Amino acid sequence: MRLYRTFASLARPGSAAPRAVAIGVFDGLHIGHRAILERARGAAAEIGGTSLVLTFEPTPKEFFSPETAPPRLTRFRERFELLDELGLDELFCARFGAVRELTARAFIDELLVARLGARHVVVGDDFRFGADRLGTVDELKSHGRRHGIAVSEVPPVFCNGERVSSTAVRRALKQGNLAAARPKFVFY
Repeated sequence: MRLYRTFASLARPGSAAPRAVAIGVFDGLHIGHRAILERARGAAAEIGGTSLVLTFEPTPKEFFSPETAPPRLTRFRERFELLDELGLDELFCARFGAVRELTARAFIDELLVARLGARHVVVGDDFRFGADRLGTVDELKSHGRRHGIAVSEVPPVFCNGERVSSTAVRRALKQGNLAAARPKFVFY
């Protein structure tokens, strides 16, 4: 898997293959994340392109509230290795400070279209983006369509009646409930 850490490293020739982009923090790579990532891989195959994961460092919660941010389930290197094992083609780890003030439209126009060459975007149902998290999945679909971008909204995944999320995994681990946390992980 190829890793990009700067916008300059994303420079693409005009004939580059289109990208299916999965967006998220992907901390812990639980089975909900896997559903998003598998859809991105499938979309890449459908468009004859590559799959790219867009994530952020530091995480948005770490950026805005470093003292109260939740502990990470995986370090960056572990996340990279797990994504690679899942067969994703590329990972762009954007500095969150460099994108946090983009409006929702600028996020789509400048980042997804101009920088990433996205032709398909895959997100979870609770995805929010842009300055102050004002961008919605519906806006992404509507504005993305103008650029020829398809959007897949992956529904939540449930395990033992509970919505799978990094927050739920952290809660189970904090309670010492490994039996509740373990089946939610992609790898264990």
